[in-house]
Amino acid sequence: MAIMRDTHTHQHVLRAARDAFSEKGYRVSMDEIADRAGVSKQTLYNHFPGKQQLFLEVVRESAAVLASTLTNSELNLREALVRWGESYRQQAFAPQGLAMHRLLVAEAPRIPELAREVFIAGPAVAHAHLVQVLSAAEARGELSMPDAAFAADMLISMLAGFERVRRLFGVVPSNVPPSGRVEWIVDAFLSGFGWVGECQSERAQ
Repeated sequence: MAIMRDTHTHQHVLRAARDAFSEKGYRVSMDEIADRAGVSKQTLYNHFPGKQQLFLEVVRESAAVLASTLTNSELNLREALVRWGESYRQQAFAPQGLAMHRLLVAEAPRIPELAREVFIAGPAVAHAHLVQVLSAAEARGELSMPDAAFAADMLISMLAGFERVRRLFGVVPSNVPPSGRVEWIVDAFLSGFGWVGECQSERAQ
């Protein structure tokens, strides 16, 4: 039972920290995070020895959620990429995701060491999982790509791109993007690398 309560507290602290960092940036105090989580400062430090470790754990958790979407062996390559793309865009375009993006860009010049650790714990992990999936598909003969890492760069850029720029500036189009936009992006990406499977546009004909 003690382990269950400890796990619950750990997750509760992470949720409170994510909200606090999103709203107030990295300068938010550990005291405020403890207050938001409804725990003592000592309890907070029992789980996380410092603010940097807490912030990195928030980033790692988001990366783990995203990576989990690529682990379903029952999905073919296209289905896996569509699922990953939907999860990626959901994280990136959510108010909390946009707030974290602004926070990291603003704080990187001031604390470059932390910025590098955050990149390694978050975006680099997501990118590495995507590279692994694309490399495996290339090895199976499903795709033809000279550089899986660069291909992963391309897909991530296609999924975020100018739409994230709009949202960061608060300029969101009144016409909501179609729900099938991720499928459109993934199909265009796969077609560019010789995907031999069936795309959505082909099924619709």
